[in-house]
Amino acid sequence: MQTGDQKPTKTRSAFILREHHDPTETGTFERTYQAAVTSAVSSGERLVWYASYGSNLDERRLLAYIEGSTAPGATFQQQGCRDGRRPIQSRALTLNHQLYFAGTSHIWKGSPCFITHAPLHVSAEDGGSVADGERNCDAVHMRMYLVRESQFWDIVAQENKIDVQDPDWIRGCPSAANLAASAEAAEQEETRGEGQNGRVHFLDRLAGGMYSGLLFVGRERGVPIFTFTAPQRDWMEGKLPLGAPSGPYLQRIAEGLRVSHGLCATSAAQYLIRKPGCILRRVREPGAPVWTEENLTETLRKHAQESEKQSEQSQLA
Repeated sequence: MQTGDQKPTKTRSAFILREHHDPTETGTFERTYQAAVTSAVSSGERLVWYASYGSNLDERRLLAYIEGSTAPGATFQQQGCRDGRRPIQSRALTLNHQLYFAGTSHIWKGSPCFITHAPLHVSAEDGGSVADGERNCDAVHMRMYLVRESQFWDIVAQENKIDVQDPDWIRGCPSAANLAASAEAAEQEETRGEGQNGRVHFLDRLAGGMYSGLLFVGRERGVPIFTFTAPQRDWMEGKLPLGAPSGPYLQRIAEGLRVSHGLCATSAAQYLIRKPGCILRRVREPGAPVWTEENLTETLRKHAQESEKQSEQSQLA
């Protein structure tokens, strides 16, 4: 029991890296990772892990941002990154933050998802862990991609409707390494009760964008892990009301969860249906029923079957 003389316990962001579903991939990952880092160092490139939790869980969706194309299920062609090379590697992780659906996406015709700035209130000291949140479908499943730093900033730009060729944007992009170091220093202040939420950065150039909050997740082998989300004030002030996502958007997320976390349609539906906003009425689809675990499972299952059939047909062609 907490007394008035005690400071509230601060819960630190924590994540669990996932093992590869195929054990043979582990060796391949190690070799590719080491080769990529060596090549980057020799050429002066900086690498960043971009951690996705929405439609970019599906690599085909992310490639639309990188290569400049229209993702499956989307209605809008992306500009593409200045560097069109594919991600070097991807890895699954689970973060102890909350995912929710809110606002409106003109691309997906429904509410996109975001994650909270602060972690869930589970900690080892309180007998909780990321795994506890995962079992309760409260933690957020993510897929992180190892990309070049310029690619990360171009993805951020496109998510916030900024021209990646804008000279002001290119000149104004900060160093991810400096942002990570600043976040780590701020976190040390948090543990002493002297700071607040130092892992979230806001860039003036992103003001007004839906995904203008840059969240430092941690590091994997020294390489910083970043994601982005909505400014918390937008949600608190009612500028970003909770809302239901569209079927195509959830299908992209489910496909990414299948590949990265091994979730079947049923497990993906159980994970998604508990997220705030998911079970609300779909404003942009007035004739559509409210999502339930049953109809969402069926929607995701049918989509998975159709995708598998299309994949088989393309292999035969």
